[in-house]
Amino acid sequence: MNQADKFEVHYYFGDESHSMDAVVRNKCEAEILAILLETADTLKIDIDINA
Repeated sequence: MNQADKFEVHYYFGDESHSMDAVVRNKCEAEILAILLETADTLKIDIDINA
């Protein structure tokens, strides 16, 4: 069985900045987590998410 070492998210902005509103970032990351958890549930696999 293969195991991923990490999953990284990087946001790219048109003006080449690297900052964003913390509330917006947290909402985006909550959506990503929901997708990962739903996918794992659908595929009947265990995942461990750490930050």
